[in-house]
Amino acid sequence: EPRGTAWAGDFQSQRYRQCLMNAVNNLLQGTRATAKDMEAIRRNIAKQLEARVHREHGYRKRTSKGKPGDWPVTIAVEVLNKEGYVVKRADKGKRAARRVMKMGLRGKRLLLAAKPSGGHGCHALCVREGVILDGARKEPLPLTLSTWNQCVSRLVRAYELVNAS
Repeated sequence: EPRGTAWAGDFQSQRYRQCLMNAVNNLLQGTRATAKDMEAIRRNIAKQLEARVHREHGYRKRTSKGKPGDWPVTIAVEVLNKEGYVVKRADKGKRAARRVMKMGLRGKRLLLAAKPSGGHGCHALCVREGVILDGARKEPLPLTLSTWNQCVSRLVRAYELVNAS
C-alpha cells in the first residue's frame, strides 16, 4: 500500500498533496500508481524537456510535508497510457464544464483537474459510474449538479478514459 493513501472499499482517500495519484487509482479501482511511479514519470519528462531546451515548469521536484506530490496532470495521462488506456481531452469548446458533467452522468470515466473554491492551485479528482471520487472528501458522492458545483468550482482540464481497442 503506498504511503499517503487510505482505502475504504474501492475509494482511496488523500493524504499530503497527492490528489492526482489518488484520482488515477480511484478511476482504475485499485492501486495502479504509487508516488514512486509518479516521481519516475516526472523525472523522465523533466529530462526530456531539459534536453529540448524547454522550461521544466511543473516538472521540478515538488513535495508536501516531505512527500512527493503536486504533480502536473500530464503525469496521470502517462500512467493511464501505460495501463493501456486511451486518454482523450474532453474539455474543449464552449460550456465544457456542463458537457463534461453530462458525460459523467452518462457513465463515462473522467479524470478532472479543477480549481478548488477559495483555494489555490489545482486539485485532481475523477468521475466513474456517475459518482464523484474526490480523495479529499470522506466518501464518494453521487454526481448531481449540486455535488458537481461543490467539487468543481472551475474546471481546468478534463480527460475521458477509453479502453484501448
